[in-house]
Amino acid sequence: MNRLLPFTAWTLTLLTGVLLLVAPLHLSAAEGDGIAFFEKHVRPVLVQHCYECHSLKDGKKQGNLLLDSREGLLQGGDSGPAIVPGDPAASLLVQAIRYADGGLEMPPKQKLPEEAIRQLESWVAMGAPDPRESRGIAAGGSPGVDFVKARQHWAFQPEKDSPPPKIAADWVRQDIDRYVLAKLRDRGWSPGVEADRAELIKRLYATLTGLPPSYEEVQAFTRGERTVEETIDALLKSPQYGEHWGRHWLDVARYADTMEVVFDMGRVYPFAHTYRDWVIQAHNADLPMNRFIELQIAADKLISADCKESGDLAALGFLTVGRQFFGDQQLQVDDQIDVVTRGLMGLTVACSRCHDHKFEAIPTADYYSLYGVFASSRPADDMPWIGYEPNHDPEKAATYHEERQKRLVAIEEHVVECLADARKHVEDSARLYLNYLALQEPNHRPQDGQVSTSTSEIQLRPAIIERYTKFLAAKKAGADSLFGLWSRAAAMPRDGVESGLTDLRRKEGDILHPWLDAELKDRKTPASMLEVSDLYAQVFARASARADAEAVAMAEKLFGEQSALRVTRLDIIDDSRVTVPLIRTITNKQFFRFNGRRQGLHALEFGAPVKRAMVLEPRELVEPVVFVRGDPKSPGQRVSRQFLQILRDRAPDPGPWPDDGRLQLARATVADANPLTARVLVNRVWALHFGRGLVPTLDNFGVNTPEPEHAALLDHLALWFKRHGWSLKALHRYILTSATWQQSSRVENREAAQGDPENVLLWRQNPRRLSYEGIRDTLLSVSGNLDRRMGGPSLPIDAASNQRRTVYAYIDRFTFQPLPRAFGAPLAETAVLERKQTLVPQQALFMMNHPFVARQASALVSRFAPGTLLEQRVTELYRAVLARDPEPDELQLARQFFESDDATWTDYAQALLMNHELIYLR
Repeated sequence: MNRLLPFTAWTLTLLTGVLLLVAPLHLSAAEGDGIAFFEKHVRPVLVQHCYECHSLKDGKKQGNLLLDSREGLLQGGDSGPAIVPGDPAASLLVQAIRYADGGLEMPPKQKLPEEAIRQLESWVAMGAPDPRESRGIAAGGSPGVDFVKARQHWAFQPEKDSPPPKIAADWVRQDIDRYVLAKLRDRGWSPGVEADRAELIKRLYATLTGLPPSYEEVQAFTRGERTVEETIDALLKSPQYGEHWGRHWLDVARYADTMEVVFDMGRVYPFAHTYRDWVIQAHNADLPMNRFIELQIAADKLISADCKESGDLAALGFLTVGRQFFGDQQLQVDDQIDVVTRGLMGLTVACSRCHDHKFEAIPTADYYSLYGVFASSRPADDMPWIGYEPNHDPEKAATYHEERQKRLVAIEEHVVECLADARKHVEDSARLYLNYLALQEPNHRPQDGQVSTSTSEIQLRPAIIERYTKFLAAKKAGADSLFGLWSRAAAMPRDGVESGLTDLRRKEGDILHPWLDAELKDRKTPASMLEVSDLYAQVFARASARADAEAVAMAEKLFGEQSALRVTRLDIIDDSRVTVPLIRTITNKQFFRFNGRRQGLHALEFGAPVKRAMVLEPRELVEPVVFVRGDPKSPGQRVSRQFLQILRDRAPDPGPWPDDGRLQLARATVADANPLTARVLVNRVWALHFGRGLVPTLDNFGVNTPEPEHAALLDHLALWFKRHGWSLKALHRYILTSATWQQSSRVENREAAQGDPENVLLWRQNPRRLSYEGIRDTLLSVSGNLDRRMGGPSLPIDAASNQRRTVYAYIDRFTFQPLPRAFGAPLAETAVLERKQTLVPQQALFMMNHPFVARQASALVSRFAPGTLLEQRVTELYRAVLARDPEPDELQLARQFFESDDATWTDYAQALLMNHELIYLR
């Protein structure tokens, strides 16, 4: 059988693309993805920027255009249809938001952010999927969630612990096979034939390590020198297993080395790779998946305080390596909610940000309950040291620590300078604000009743006046001892303050509070309410210099969280954080000086020999409220930090949670009673082994997802997985030793092919193409170039010197490499549980023309001594690339190829590398 391309110049060019496109692929339906895209990216923009003027619910129909329903968009207004699905350029809505037509600019007040425009264009280009069926179903709410009905949905029911079908058949090797065979027999079908030994070992290597076996390994396996079970165990013990399956998990974690589409060094995560390396190590160690997930949500709360250097802190990269959204906390929290709920439990909770979910049992209150959890933490500036990089240079490490300490000292000196300025500001501005409040007291108002906010020194800011007013009112209402003097003086007549306070001091000795006593000790008794406020201004100034908690609390209450400048103080032995209260009037010059020095410290981390964990740190607890229509400027009802309502009775601690709740959320996510997480995990593992999940929508198990054909098998796998300690390696072993998985992908049963073309009933194995990482790593492996070193900082994927596995490639969200994207690699923007199988010309062009492939072909040829007989050298190349000997007709083709005067061994080797047998699993 001719399995090699005919070796003529024109057929080489023509047929390379054909061979790359011939294998059957399972293409995922895009409809669900489009609706999710609409809910996440499009509806919030329409609600925030368009409904005000174009919503039936709000009674606004400017230009006779309604945008709160699909019907309204398609019908359009006075100017015609707002969108042409599939054609952004012809869509008036896109033209308007682009400000492409001077007379058609929407929103009229301000152009949308560029990212929002791109998302709306993408949505129109994908056909404008829109779940809104009628006008007026806007984001303000829904008739409510029927939880009683929703709980009947199969995915919210506990896994059914039913025995496997009783079937006697020699074909059966595992209980998995009993479930599959029972379904096949119901249709009168038989399972497919077993894959031959050569196909099977290639499939085992690819599915477990992402690398091909050698010729010698294939030969030993086909001769029966090693069993399937022994081969599986050996591959599960190899470090390449963790690299391959760790890469699968990084898709879920939307892993990248940069934070956002911004420029300069500050956009890069210098220690993102510590999370990637932790994921790989955890897979190699077979860390139970429930613990694996818990650590990624709450490692800082699960690791004891005396174990700060624990490598498990790196697990928090799951929450911190995502996009930073230019510091937009709402979007960042939305991303964290999505990666935990959709990535781990298959629920599209993020679609409830603006409204109760239209299709799921997820009210918007659930979204904001989780919002309160994640908004109560933030990525830490102070990343704890968790060890050194492998094979680090001690001298470089010492130099790094020395330079780092110098930069920290410079930062601390700048902080001291800022503190001095801040304290002076407290003395100056606090006095003026308190003077204003003193003159607002009824007994002490000016005769004309007017108190100006303009002074000779500064213009008083209304927002700060309001904070002082609320602060003082609360203290007076609570009979606070420190403010007792203010309350008594305020009750005295304007001309009786001095005498009244003098009598008070004579009768009671000390006033009411030691801070006031200390200030009054060496000064005259205040003669007016203004002098009382001057006294308190001095107390405030001294309080700002104190390090005790009461003083810090006072500063934060008056000036808000933005007054805190978090300063990192790290040294070689001990990491500690100093929180210094600074007033918000730090000058721009001071801020940029500080930021420049902090960026200098940040830049030092690149290539550093140490490993630091990208962790979270606590912030003031957020008491969540529902943002009406997703708008933080429109707060609605208050909600508690607690677990999702549909699963609340399955959580060990459903809430409300008195602290931030991240630990309780982690435990609820992996609780044995949670019916979703284990199902989602085993379904994804199944999909990676078979090319298709038992539930085809890997990231959506909600109420609109039909019960799968193999629901009993899915429940069996989920329960089996839990009972075997959530061990991923045990699950691999269980699936791969089944007769179901070991079937050939050849189409032997024509009736089954016609009756079940999607192979839902598993009457054969599915042929699959390797991932981009698998293709690149395979080419490096067969050429002899693969660098098997593990861990460490990421390297540019397009560097000729980078011959490491692709999992260690640098991933830049801003300049995402087009080649990985052409092969379906995710953009690292959101959690991806299933890559899209793509068939585009760039894939064939890569194999034909890319310098990387040419380099591997050249290296492959150099592995074998020149001058040997043609048949011998061709055989050596076949064994290196395809792990088999050439067929007679392939030898004949080789002879024909080398009859040409311009034929080279490098061209021949590259043609072998392009053979679909290398990059497709059968």
